[in-house]
Amino acid sequence: MKTVKKVLVSILAAVVLLAGSIGGALSANAEAKAYDQKLLIDNADKTDGWFGTTVTVKTENPAVEGSAYLQAATVDDLGSAVLARTFDPPLDLAKYSSEGYLHIWVYVPDNAALGAGCIELSSSGTPDGAYIWNLKDYVTDTGWNELYLPVAGAAKGTADFSKINYFRMYAAAQTGLGLDDMYMCLEAEPNTNPSDSSPSETDPSGTDAKPTLPTNITYGSKLNIDTGDKTDGWFGTEVSVKTENPAVKGGSYLQASGVDDLGSAVLARTFDPSLNLSKYSKEGYLHLWIYIPDKETLDAGCVELASSGTPDGAYKWNLKDYVTQAGWNELYLPVAQAIQGTADFSKINYFRIYAAGQEGLGVDDIYMCLAETGKVPDTGISTPVFVWLLLMAAGTAVVFLALSRGLSRRFERR
Repeated sequence: MKTVKKVLVSILAAVVLLAGSIGGALSANAEAKAYDQKLLIDNADKTDGWFGTTVTVKTENPAVEGSAYLQAATVDDLGSAVLARTFDPPLDLAKYSSEGYLHIWVYVPDNAALGAGCIELSSSGTPDGAYIWNLKDYVTDTGWNELYLPVAGAAKGTADFSKINYFRMYAAAQTGLGLDDMYMCLEAEPNTNPSDSSPSETDPSGTDAKPTLPTNITYGSKLNIDTGDKTDGWFGTEVSVKTENPAVKGGSYLQASGVDDLGSAVLARTFDPSLNLSKYSKEGYLHLWIYIPDKETLDAGCVELASSGTPDGAYKWNLKDYVTQAGWNELYLPVAQAIQGTADFSKINYFRIYAAGQEGLGVDDIYMCLAETGKVPDTGISTPVFVWLLLMAAGTAVVFLALSRGLSRRFERR
């Protein structure tokens, strides 16, 4: 009996330690943090201020944020692709100088061939005194990589973060190096309300553009629909581009400054060619920022997606089910919870928002996405399930084997 008890105690200890080792691996590999207080540096939709090795705007591949990204189409005499720019006036990033993160999407054509490469921020107008991040420490994949570069983890130079005026990224043997969606941010407070789901953003003047809403779900596999920066394709009730208030993404957003005969503000557009959103037709989300002038008077109002070129057969979301406040609201509208129409998600060609009594209705940053939550990068299985499977499938010996492997991996990653 004592022997049995010893075995059971050993198994229990193995399970606890194994869970700890898996948890350590998860914390080392998974992006479990939320970020807020964003300050846009450059959305990389145009080449103004940029220089390097044949810097061009690219609209295919597709762009990660907005309608475009920047690419270094050639390499210099040292074989490096270079994307650089200066800022006049300089940027005051002092708020992010100790605990901040530089966020950037980086496109790497061939991760296996990635040699020398860095990202730099300085206040000298040149690389002199720059804070430097080694790309190889952060880039993991060929193609797009979303990076959160901790200022505390940079090779520290003498740069004054209240006067940042220079940015550069270079990478050896990476013709076609790309970047998109560059901003500073802070790590958000732990989420205390599971219904909240978005970071906040701050414009360079320091004015809060949106409420601070913690993030407990991360979203990926984004497909841009419209950045809300121009009226091409849009119609409704006096649709115009607005640059104050400020815009949520880029430098502007779209506003319906009038109402129709029924008293509703309307923002609508068609797509030719149509959009293939079939990837998002079951578990996808329609993301958009929506500006509501007066939440208290919000009555009838919907967001619609259709393939008929009109509202006929549209999937619909009732605004009152999602909008929580006057001003900007970031919405992730689940396709599964829409009022189901007959729309063919492989041929979406119509979008509309309307809201009764909301003269000044605004929209920005519309895209489709998928939720990415609760995955362990190495296995895709949550820690408790993984432990249970080990116990059920293999017994005590396998548990101890997994324990030894887990501990060795844990120490390897330190």
